Amino acid sequence: MTIPFSIRFYLYLPLLIPSIPCSIFVLYHFLTNRTLRRALNNHVIILILFLGLLYELTDVIWLIHYYRVRTTLFQTSTFCLLWVFIDVGIFVTITNLVAWASIQRHILIFHDTWVTTKRGRLVFHYIPSFICFLYPIMFYAYVFFIFNCDQPLNYNIIRCGYSFCAEYDPIIGKFDGIFPAFCSYIIAKAAFASTHSLAKLSQNGRSNIIHF
Repeated sequence: MTIPFSIRFYLYLPLLIPSIPCSIFVLYHFLTNRTLRRALNNHVIILILFLGLLYELTDVIWLIHYYRVRTTLFQTSTFCLLWVFIDVGIFVTITNLVAWASIQRHILIFHDTWVTTKRGRLVFHYIPSFICFLYPIMFYAYVFFIFNCDQPLNYNIIRCGYSFCAEYDPIIGKFDGIFPAFCSYIIAKAAFASTHSLAKLSQNGRSNIIHF
């Protein structure tokens, strides 16, 4: 059953109004408190909060406006491309950062020695966070603003009815399918190896205790 736009409008609006000041308050607290700001486990959280706030101030507001008047806020191709870019690009970036945050938490808890040196922090903290943040933004910026396949836009449809036509390109489509899958495989392999190593160390520790 499809929910009418009028009901969607009244569902989104009451939740968005408190969400924006709450996001600003939490983000401000993280940025102004030096201890929280310098903690490695909070860096990804700060990025997620910033992108989430940007998403609320753009995509969600534009979507609520569409639910109210049944047309886009600005009837230009530039606005439509920007809307789709923010909707897809920021969403994918946040998803990647959330996934990396869970892996990073595992590293900080069970392999904290990996990030005790500058080189370790660069390899196991800053570079992965930077890739998760920058790759989706750069990829979808290319897809929507440079590769743009010049499809007709309908300003009476959500996000102007723009579809992700780049997936039909043989190079972009394969890259978008293979690269994330390859990264997921590497991450899963590393996580499995780490878990196996911890289990082996724990088992050896118990064996030594029993032997003693």
